[in-house]
Amino acid sequence: MLFFSGSGLGMGYRSVSVSLEEKLLVAVDRAAGERGMKRSEFVDAALREHLARLAERELEEQLGLAAKMDNLAELVDERADDLRELTLRRTNAAVGMSRHALRVAERIYAVLEAQFAANPKFSYEEAEETARRRVQEALGPREVREVDRERP
Repeated sequence: MLFFSGSGLGMGYRSVSVSLEEKLLVAVDRAAGERGMKRSEFVDAALREHLARLAERELEEQLGLAAKMDNLAELVDERADDLRELTLRRTNAAVGMSRHALRVAERIYAVLEAQFAANPKFSYEEAEETARRRVQEALGPREVREVDRERP
């Protein structure tokens, strides 16, 4: 049993009773004697130092967490910028494809109009087949198959 008394330590100190292992008590007494300190002064200093290290470690952990959060925020910002750039590129590509499709449709319409003018008996089935052939020539077979799948 270790008993810390407040004698000679100034105001604000209290006497406490703490149980310590015998080997630890011997080590504390030796370390205090080597430093010219009383047991209570040595234990007081050791506890203050330990509490300061705990507070420092906690602060470092909080700062580390804050740094990780900052890094994560930077990463999210970078990914958001990448996503905006990709979306813009895809939108521009889609607009370009839409313009191309509109030009193709205008050419097909002109061909069909000319065929109807040249042959008034030109049927809807013939017009559809002509349009399909022209679209396939302009866009390629893959795009035509995709359009066919979307039909009701």
